[in-house]
Amino acid sequence: MADAKGLADDFHRETARGRKWFAISSAEYSLRPFPEVLRVKMSTAALYNDHVMATYGRFPLTLVEGRGARVRDDAGREYLDFCMGIAVCSLGHCHPRVVAAICEQAGKLMHISNLYHIEQQGLLAEEINQNHVEIEGKIFFSNSGAEANDGLIKSARRYGHFRPQPSGQPRFEVITFQQSFHGRTLGSMAATGQAKIQQGFDPLLPGFRYLPFNDIAALEGSVNPETVGFLVEPIQGEGGINVASEGFLRALAALCEKHDLLLMFDEVQAGFGRCGRRSRPHRSAASWPWATTTCCAGPAKSPSSCSKCRRS
Repeated sequence: MADAKGLADDFHRETARGRKWFAISSAEYSLRPFPEVLRVKMSTAALYNDHVMATYGRFPLTLVEGRGARVRDDAGREYLDFCMGIAVCSLGHCHPRVVAAICEQAGKLMHISNLYHIEQQGLLAEEINQNHVEIEGKIFFSNSGAEANDGLIKSARRYGHFRPQPSGQPRFEVITFQQSFHGRTLGSMAATGQAKIQQGFDPLLPGFRYLPFNDIAALEGSVNPETVGFLVEPIQGEGGINVASEGFLRALAALCEKHDLLLMFDEVQAGFGRCGRRSRPHRSAASWPWATTTCCAGPAKSPSSCSKCRRS
């Protein structure tokens, strides 16, 4: 029993150090002390196969290090990274100023909840408002583009309660566009105009309708009493690099002004200067009656997506 307890203690110590090992010949545990048991390090691919859900089709490649636009795999091979975190790591890998800022903050405070004021969050919101989006409004920070888009959908439904139909019933319908992609949460997936993304997850969240992208004629007569807004990617990404025309965006803005609708832009991949100095809609129209936007606000999408709302 003493040997068994010692073996267990050694195993837990190894695990606590972050080492991923498994022991061969378990029948010999009581016969050999732990250091003499044959140990084999599991490959990253094997770890994924055993412990990570297969929700992505991954390449047979394990990346371990990056500098600038180059990354290195676990066999020492070097690659040029043209993907950049699916279009969001625009500063490259391990930029010295980003690394230094993260290390400095990690030595002060790692995480607190939103129950408290966080100076850096306030400064980032100010930076986004004054130097990037450059229109009056406030920021909602979130963990992903999908969550930011869910925030837009919730804002629209909330607005539909404050500005209901003539009957008094809340407005709730959000019109999106074919070949769009807004995320993989239940809300953002229901807003996505692609059947392949939604397949196998029905029944979908109700309250969405899909129109042809860039089709001004299709906008005519599309607004119902329950419609509360439009959600559009000014540049469609996952559905193909489809660019909204200036006339299409202006027609959307005019329709929203006419019917008191929200005009919501999903710019998770296209915003923050990726197609010019400002985001795409700002180059196409000077003002919008109601505008909200989702965007990536940092070198990586996961910790730094946000949505912004404003009323003119």
